[in-house]
Amino acid sequence: MRFALLVTTLGREAEMRRLLTSLSAQTCQDFHVYVGDQSNGSLSALWAAFGDRLPMTVLPMDSKGVSAARNVLLRACAADSWDIAAFPDDDCWYPPDLLARMGAWFAGHSGADALLTGWRTGPKTGPKSDPKSESKPESGAGSGVEAGAVSSQPEQVSLYGAFRRAETYVQFYRRAAVERIGCWDESLGPGTGLPWGCGEDTDYLLRALRAGLYIVRDTALTVYHPAVRLTPPNAPRWRAYGRGRMYLLHKHGLPLWFRLANIVYPLLCMLKEHPRNWRYRWHMFCGRLGGWAGS
Repeated sequence: MRFALLVTTLGREAEMRRLLTSLSAQTCQDFHVYVGDQSNGSLSALWAAFGDRLPMTVLPMDSKGVSAARNVLLRACAADSWDIAAFPDDDCWYPPDLLARMGAWFAGHSGADALLTGWRTGPKTGPKSDPKSESKPESGAGSGVEAGAVSSQPEQVSLYGAFRRAETYVQFYRRAAVERIGCWDESLGPGTGLPWGCGEDTDYLLRALRAGLYIVRDTALTVYHPAVRLTPPNAPRWRAYGRGRMYLLHKHGLPLWFRLANIVYPLLCMLKEHPRNWRYRWHMFCGRLGGWAGS
């Protein structure tokens, strides 16, 4: 099976180098990388360094919205030949056998339209080009080892299951599924200039489920991604994440009990997590409460 890997970046050279290094080491090389480069030319040396090592199309873009950039990449790859699409973050990276195992998985699960993998923070020393800041995995929110992050057996993803560990970089779709879902919602996600700083990944998955697609979560396959960093504090971003969640719940008409549960959840986390996470949880609560009031 041939893969289309659609990734956007805003100038994170070390992280993007790590991803490309992991792709060049894949045991399956039947893929093409489509890059939405929003870095104003600062990564031209990186593209040149990997130009002979990877099949890659780099599209310079002015827009800073991640969803808008992914839509440009979808249009760019529409005329090409591929079977499976993925949307890796520029700071994730793949184990060497991931795409080979992914191809075997889809070949053996003909009824599945999409797959959600698991994710881990990765070994302390990943690919040679790992940023030094990622040499020491961090526990806590988003660490990849949260309770409920891993299921022992493959399972069908439900509407509410879409809100559990389903970030963009763990989503893999058959071509027919991508064509059925359509474009990413350009009002959601980082870089839009709107108040909703996240939710584009869950929105895409929810739309797939509402279209009747059969989606499986199988955490035997794993993507590496750094832990969420809670330092330095970034209250505006955390609150934007909270508002994004509530906008998403309103958009999809999810019931009142689920919206209230989402508001209260950060406070419940404060009862069991280390105090270093409390500021993050508090701003997330405030963002969700404000988002609910404004929805």
